[in-house]
Amino acid sequence: MYLLHHAELHDFSSEPILKNWSGRLTEQQELASKQLRLAVSEQRASLVEAITGAGKTEILFESLDYSLKIGWRIALLSPRIDVLCELAPRLLQAFKGLDICLLHGKSSQPYHYSQLLLATTHQILRFKAAFDLIIIDEADAFPLINNQTLWRAIERAKLLGACTVYLTATPNWQLKQSADRRIKLFRRYHGYPLVKLEVFITSDWRKALPVKLKEYLIDNQASAQQLLLFVPTIADIRLVLEQLKEQYGEQIVGLHAADTERLEKVAAFRLKEITILVTTTVLERGVSFSNVDVIILGADEAVFNSATLMQIVGRVGRHQDYPNGRAWAFVKEHTWRLKQVCNKIRRINRIGRQNL
Repeated sequence: MYLLHHAELHDFSSEPILKNWSGRLTEQQELASKQLRLAVSEQRASLVEAITGAGKTEILFESLDYSLKIGWRIALLSPRIDVLCELAPRLLQAFKGLDICLLHGKSSQPYHYSQLLLATTHQILRFKAAFDLIIIDEADAFPLINNQTLWRAIERAKLLGACTVYLTATPNWQLKQSADRRIKLFRRYHGYPLVKLEVFITSDWRKALPVKLKEYLIDNQASAQQLLLFVPTIADIRLVLEQLKEQYGEQIVGLHAADTERLEKVAAFRLKEITILVTTTVLERGVSFSNVDVIILGADEAVFNSATLMQIVGRVGRHQDYPNGRAWAFVKEHTWRLKQVCNKIRRINRIGRQNL
C-alpha cells in the first residue's frame, strides 16, 4: 500500500457541468437535495438516511454540481465494486465533460488525477490531504463498521475544512453522533411504501423446508417470479440446493462472498436467466433488481441483525413497475429483533405518508 499525494492544484473547470440529466425529483427528494446542498456549502458533516429505493444517487446531484463548480475535489466511496461500476456511467451521462477516475482492486485502467474519484472503501488508504468532499455510501457496512484504521484514513484523506457525507438506510449510533446534519428520506421515489416483513414460525427448516415455502415455490415455478432466498451460512446454501436442484435445474444457483463467479451470477439474475438465487448476506445491499421476492430462512439467527434484515426487505419493490412483492422470514421463534424490524418498517411508512 502506498500514498497518492499530489500537489492539490485544483485546476478544474468552473463551468456548469450538470447538463445531461433530464430526470425529475419528487417533492421529498427535492427537499432532501436542497438540505444536503446547504449542508455541503456550509462544510457540515451530513448523514443522509434514505430508505432503500428512495433515489439517494439523484439527491446527490445538486451537491455534486455545486462542489464541482467551485473547484472542489471529491471522493465517492462504496464497499462494492458493482455499485461503482453501475454509478460511473450514470454520472458521466449526467455531468458533461466530467473527468472520473474509477479505482478498485479489479480496475483495468491505471489511476489518474481527477476531480471526482469513485473508489472502493479500502482505496482511501492510498490518499493524504486530497479531497474537499468525501461521500461514503453504505457507511454502516463492512468494511467500515468497527474499522478505526479506515476511519482514520478517511480523515487523513481530507483537506483542511473538508466535509463528509454519510449515506445509508440503516445508520448506527456512531454515524448519528458524527453528523452535524441529519437528512431523512422515508419515501421511495415511486411513492409506494416499504414492503412489510411477514414472519412465520416453523420447525427445523434444515431438516425439511417449511410447507409454506414449498407452496410458494410451486406457484413460483409456474410464474417464474424471481426470488432471493437468504440463508445464514454457506453450508446452508448447499443444503437448500440439494433439496431444490432437481426441481429447478439451472434456474437455481448459490452465491456467497467467496464465489469467484459472483458478479456473473448477479448479472445473469438481473437478465432473468436465473429464477432463484440462494445466498448469504452478501446480497443484503448494494444490488438492485426490478422485480424480486425475498425469503429468509433462519431469520432469527445472529447473522441477520436488524440492519441486515432492513436491507434485505429493501430489495423488494424498488422498481416503479413492480412496487410490491413478498418479504418472508421463517424462524423458530419470533425474536425481539424481528419485532423491532417490523415496527421500524411501520414507523418509516407512517412518516413517509405524513410527509407527502
